[in-house]
Amino acid sequence: MRGSLLVLGLTLAVAAACAPAGGTGADAPTPTPAANVSACAAPMPGTSVAPEDVLDATKALMGTLDEDQRPALASPGLSLDSLSAVQRAAVLGVLKAGLSDRDYRQLAGAGIDGYRIRVLGTPTAGGAWTVQVGGVGSVLDFTVSNGVVTTSCYGAAGWSS
Repeated sequence: MRGSLLVLGLTLAVAAACAPAGGTGADAPTPTPAANVSACAAPMPGTSVAPEDVLDATKALMGTLDEDQRPALASPGLSLDSLSAVQRAAVLGVLKAGLSDRDYRQLAGAGIDGYRIRVLGTPTAGGAWTVQVGGVGSVLDFTVSNGVVTTSCYGAAGWSS
């Protein structure tokens, strides 16, 4: 039961971070079927997502993995509830590096049980690669390319554990 509540909380937190501009309810624009991807909430004024911080946090996470976990990180991804406390802290470090302070607090407070993390591509300063954290009904992507971090959220049609 506790795990289900944590999954629900994280799903709601990701959904809130990914809510399209324009509001919700009767005044919200009607999304088109293809509009299941949105930019996540921008960092608060005066903050930005530094690609080197996401790179460092991702490499720190990778450094905590054993030789059986490393290949699984790319496919099918690692279940967060199967990770050690140190590894889970490293996942939170990746989230903190890629999100605004507000969105990080929201996600960290909701818990991360039941979700998976994947790293697609090779995390390098000059390359293009993506970190995905997702679960029931929602996915959060950090894509690093050309020195820029792009954060995207996928709704119910996205990758799930």
